[in-house]
Amino acid sequence: MVRRVLGLVLLSAVLHAFEVSAASESFRNDSGKTASGVAIQFSASVRVTSWDTATFPTCSPSSGRAESFAFSGGELEEGGQFRVSWSPSTVAVTGCTWITASTTPPAGNGSQGTTVQQAPRDVHHAGDLELSGNQVMTIEDVTYYQQGNISLLGNSKLIVRNATLIIVQEYHEQNNIRVDENAELQLAGAAVRSSFDLSNTTFTADARGTFTNARVEGWVVLEGGGNLDCRSSVLGPNSGGLIVADGQTEIGIASVKTATVRLSDVAIHEFSLSIYSTCSVTISDARPGNVTAWKLNPQMATSGRLPLDLAFNSVSIGFWDVRLGGNGSHTLERCQIFQLALDNSVSVTCRESSVEAVNLILNDTTLSLSDLRPGSFQHWILDLHSGGGPFLELDATSIEIGWDLRLYGGNYQVSDSTLGTLRPMFDDASSTCSVSNCCISELMFWWAHGTATLQNCAVGRIHTPDETSLALRGSFRISQNSGLDAANGPWRNGARVTRYFPVRVMVGGQPLVNTVVELRDKENRLVQSVRTDATGGTEVSVVFDETNNADTWIVLVPAAQWSQPLTLLSDTPICFPDCEQAIPLPCEQSSEGIESPRAQQQPQVILSEGSWPTWSGIGAQCTDPVERSLPGSRDILALRTACDSDYLYVRVELRGQPDPAGVSRYMLDISGDTLCRFVLDIGTLARFDQLGTAVSEEAVPSRTVDGAFEVALPLRVLPSGSLRIVVEARVWPDVVDDSVLCTVTCGR
Repeated sequence: MVRRVLGLVLLSAVLHAFEVSAASESFRNDSGKTASGVAIQFSASVRVTSWDTATFPTCSPSSGRAESFAFSGGELEEGGQFRVSWSPSTVAVTGCTWITASTTPPAGNGSQGTTVQQAPRDVHHAGDLELSGNQVMTIEDVTYYQQGNISLLGNSKLIVRNATLIIVQEYHEQNNIRVDENAELQLAGAAVRSSFDLSNTTFTADARGTFTNARVEGWVVLEGGGNLDCRSSVLGPNSGGLIVADGQTEIGIASVKTATVRLSDVAIHEFSLSIYSTCSVTISDARPGNVTAWKLNPQMATSGRLPLDLAFNSVSIGFWDVRLGGNGSHTLERCQIFQLALDNSVSVTCRESSVEAVNLILNDTTLSLSDLRPGSFQHWILDLHSGGGPFLELDATSIEIGWDLRLYGGNYQVSDSTLGTLRPMFDDASSTCSVSNCCISELMFWWAHGTATLQNCAVGRIHTPDETSLALRGSFRISQNSGLDAANGPWRNGARVTRYFPVRVMVGGQPLVNTVVELRDKENRLVQSVRTDATGGTEVSVVFDETNNADTWIVLVPAAQWSQPLTLLSDTPICFPDCEQAIPLPCEQSSEGIESPRAQQQPQVILSEGSWPTWSGIGAQCTDPVERSLPGSRDILALRTACDSDYLYVRVELRGQPDPAGVSRYMLDISGDTLCRFVLDIGTLARFDQLGTAVSEEAVPSRTVDGAFEVALPLRVLPSGSLRIVVEARVWPDVVDDSVLCTVTCGR
């Protein structure tokens, strides 16, 4: 669509002015002492724009966004004022803690046992924390802000007792905890979380973890050994969870150490099991929900050696992931798997199971893939052994969402498929992937070098890149027009994406040949000037990096005074004066606003007050008694469901009040023979397709009563059969505050 340059410049100026709006507040030192610093907590991630550097010159973290910032390097007497400004201005301050003493943790490689007891106060430590030898450190009755990694080596021990350990970071997995050799991490009545997204707590070799009444937000990882004894605890309450791997899975080397896990009365958001050893194992009845007793140990391998010893008793699991690689041969039966990842030359058979997404991990090969789609399969085989890839056999098994591709170098052609995630992780510039006629929910450019070409594809969203120098070519459409997905962190580590934009100039169906096309930057300076060929086509390119990825350029045809805006997320080709309507892809045709005859004939029913269920007689399908993780939002206490001939009734019982900004929403993933995704607000129900685009919205009966949110979902828009319901309370759109899961069956 042709637009005026002046209008675009004015719109850009308005948006820029909106983005830089900041809030400011003065904080009074009411600690009763001279403060050496202050820690300020916010309700969501912010960027500090200015502060009183004359008082405290040091800010930690020094750049980027975080939910907590510490200011130090000076002194402020009792009653003194300290002023801070931040952006966006809609985020509120939730806490202010004055630091009245400093603490230095042990460092170095001392061989003598050393115990350091922390006083009851907030403590901030910048830089990596390493314990080795026989060193022991106890963090007790404090909130400890660690800006850097934690490494435990030798026979060292870190004890966190009745305290909160916060890993301060600016992006996904920037800082982590690693427990190696014979070291130990003890958590007793403690919480471990990160200031932004997820961090990992990893155990290897003979390292030990002992968790009692603990809450760990992020991933707890056992890789190549490790021992975990976890009781009455929560792992990854909203995201993350537990990963148990028998070796270095990324490069397919199995371990000689046995990973041992004992869980009792534990809730896990997501459990990921990884086997790369050359062995044969049958995994049975791996399904979400309450697991009374489940085990996997070396004696269960019918051939080879399995270095895993797992025993679960009274464990609640939200999602199961299974990752299989190496040269093993395995069977999954009666399982409900969230993500099934297949690597190397592994052979896998799935029987009477369901898988939401299959992740194919391919390494340095040349392959052509087509018709990778969701659906139910009575008998279906994918054999990639000839190209060094996996073998997959599906018997009476369904794939609910689609396929994920993680490509480690090589040359790939993919066509006519439904992809959840496309992740080219090429380590050299010669690697390529060419994708045509595909629906792609997510594009991830992490550590990618080479070329990705998309032709006639629909893309849901693109994540902020990390350490990449990828070339992106082709003609495709992007649903996500509000910016890159920064849920895992900002654009980082020198990433560059060179995008090549096809341009086509036609009049009355005839190409304009040898016509000048210009590319101008946001200051209207000429960047490129090219001419069209015999087809009316040409190409312009932009190298996007951390400094310009949100900028808007202008593509201009001077002879006709036609112009269009250009961004990293622009649809291609760029057509002058207009493109003909794109032919919908098969996945778009099946999900974009197409209703069944039953849906068209079903009238909207408005419930009377007496039509709602009497909830006092209906038990909770699932509960989450954990305290809320984000101040100001709402915590889910319980989820109740009931059915009649027309509706599935959902009652979400809540603690707390809606946040002041009014951005709390409730996301429901309801899966049965298909998957439906909804976002609920009072009075409306929005339904989304596999690419994350809203395809319908209608009024639905709903009400707020007795500290609960109730909604009636019409059965006509839901999957059939047994339904698995996941409810997430979100500070919209990206921050998950709480979640619950249950299963219900409604008669039709």
